[in-house]
Amino acid sequence: MQHNDNIFAVIVPHSSRAITALGLTHNQRFYRQGPAETLLDTASRHTTPGLVDDDQDDYDRLSCLILTFAEAPRGLWRFGSDPRLSDVLLDSSQQRSISRRHFSLVVTDELRVELHATGSQGLAVGYGGRGEDEVRKRSIWTLAEEPGQKPTFLDIKIHVPQKD
Repeated sequence: MQHNDNIFAVIVPHSSRAITALGLTHNQRFYRQGPAETLLDTASRHTTPGLVDDDQDDYDRLSCLILTFAEAPRGLWRFGSDPRLSDVLLDSSQQRSISRRHFSLVVTDELRVELHATGSQGLAVGYGGRGEDEVRKRSIWTLAEEPGQKPTFLDIKIHVPQKD
């Protein structure tokens, strides 16, 4: 993937359910279709996980969402199941496992990046493989400190639990 200062985040799916969600029509302005529905090997403990069934770290082969500063001038990206309340849809079926506005990625005045869980269903945020199963509701996670600070978290995984 070429370097682009306008890119805020690249969201890569870790499950076939996530690939389906990212590819929804509502998300097309952010979506980049890879040549194959390839998943990252998240069992790897390397800083940059490899691709499943492949030895290359070639992110250009992945389907993903690319969020840019230009597309969210207010420094906020909203994720959920209601297209009127969400910039990125996580589900279009209106199932109860995804709230209408489930969470937001926020750039604070200090330029920290935070995840705000706003929905009633909860989610888990894992840092480097820890905390991925700790579902919390109405919480705030710091994903990146303000500029000039050493990055603390190299691998962040957001998990939206699925209700049975």
